[in-house]
Amino acid sequence: MIKESGKRLPHYIKITGNLLLTVILTLSLLFQNRILVSPVNAEAGNTVITKWKGNKEGALSIQFADGWISQADIAIPALNQRGLIGSFFIAPGLASGYYYNARKEIWENQVYQNGHEFDNHTWSHSGAQSYEEADQEISRLAEYIWSLKPNDLSKFHAFVRPGGVPWEITASQEQTILNKYHVFRLPWEGHHSFADEYEWSSTVDKMFAFVQQAIDEKIWVKVAFHGIDEHGLSVNKSNFLGFLDKIAAAEDRVWNGGYTQIYKYIQERDTATISILEVNENRIILKLISDQDSSLYDQPLTLITEVPIHWQTCLVNQDRTYPVKNGHVQYEVIPNKGDTILTGNPKDCLTGNDKKINADDVLLLLGNYLKTIIPLDFHGDNLINTIDYGYLIQIWGQTCN
Repeated sequence: MIKESGKRLPHYIKITGNLLLTVILTLSLLFQNRILVSPVNAEAGNTVITKWKGNKEGALSIQFADGWISQADIAIPALNQRGLIGSFFIAPGLASGYYYNARKEIWENQVYQNGHEFDNHTWSHSGAQSYEEADQEISRLAEYIWSLKPNDLSKFHAFVRPGGVPWEITASQEQTILNKYHVFRLPWEGHHSFADEYEWSSTVDKMFAFVQQAIDEKIWVKVAFHGIDEHGLSVNKSNFLGFLDKIAAAEDRVWNGGYTQIYKYIQERDTATISILEVNENRIILKLISDQDSSLYDQPLTLITEVPIHWQTCLVNQDRTYPVKNGHVQYEVIPNKGDTILTGNPKDCLTGNDKKINADDVLLLLGNYLKTIIPLDFHGDNLINTIDYGYLIQIWGQTCN
């Protein structure tokens, strides 16, 4: 142990052997964490596809059938105000076009422009007595929908047969027509009947119970409407708006997407493979491949990748920067678009340029810390023997910036 002369210590430079040993051990631990351990953790690069977009717990589609006037006048504005998405199964030729054509300007300028989607309910909703008639009903509407779609969306969209009218073709014939016009049959699993036809639409809570089911069971639920405060098959406007309010409040738990969006996500997700091509302290390169036709399936999938421990943010494909949380980054990639490159932005001394800690950093760290625990007029040997590791690490972080 260092002997004291009994004289007043000139500053904090002279310290006892116990404190010196403590500081040396502290710095040793610090160096071990900051220098000797590789910045590329063994799990870096591990990537998973989340079940639902945004890693939400469930998925919900809100369907509207036939193109009723109230859908244009009430539903579209209400959805827009809340940032929600609707799927509109239109039939422009229904009732001589009364429903759709009465609000044609709204339909053509406020659906895709606000993230909603059109889907195929046949052109006239009059049914089909033959293969040729069914082909004409589906193809005419498909071509109209294609004409309204933005260029960055594929032709793929959903189809549901019109109800209450004859449909005299086989399932095989129907599938042939759907394939020809890039249309898929609406999957009915988990689908719930139209809100305006059943008692469960009588209160907001009963309507929202299906959304809660999507969250609890981590499934895709579909809720459908015809009219809102209109004649016949119609739901109460107050209930409808209250239902939308509850969906908006649950946006952090349920993904509200169009039928086509969610169907694409499922098909891509279930046939996707991820290959990790490169992992280093600067970047991660991976490839996301799906078995689906990339000319039709263009829905981004949500990925979560474990990244090197020193990354603070992550630039994906030189396009968008995402935050890193708890050593993971969550981002979106469309399958079959080539390599995905993740580039890290470091938050401390361990950078991609192999920056090393120099002697000045160490002295600054030690000096700053000692100033906090030893008074300038100290004399005697009863030194503090407890190190504040949190403060020491905080000071160390300051020397790295």
